[in-house]
Amino acid sequence: FEDFISKPSVKDTKVILMGFSLGGNLALKIGINNQEQIDGMVLEGAFTDQKSIAAERTPFPMKFSAKMIVKNFVKGKELIQEWMKPLLIIHSEDDVVCPYYMGKELYELAESPKKEFWSIKGKHLAGMALNYDTYIGKVSRLLD
Repeated sequence: FEDFISKPSVKDTKVILMGFSLGGNLALKIGINNQEQIDGMVLEGAFTDQKSIAAERTPFPMKFSAKMIVKNFVKGKELIQEWMKPLLIIHSEDDVVCPYYMGKELYELAESPKKEFWSIKGKHLAGMALNYDTYIGKVSRLLD
């Protein structure tokens, strides 16, 4: 990340970190560790943590074992409370990969002084494809 930020072509520009699905938790980790160098963050279709998504995606009789077996190396619902810059969370009500309530939970836990939750329709991670102009506008306004 340091190599990217220090490039002359990036040095004096605004940096928005974007994380999608599993990458949402990773974006939070990178964002927290480099908060002074990042101007804003966008998360789309992100889940709260590994144990919760594992249990969500496991058939009912085995849900308890998913939470016991899966490790939580990056806990989005803890990390999001440390993010203090502009934040846009996008989640589809129709998402069957990562439940909508997880996006809402991340939003409710966020402490960012400027935050927005954008509820959309469509498949998992289809926000930009289905709403291009609005998507770009919301990301642009994130840093206003």
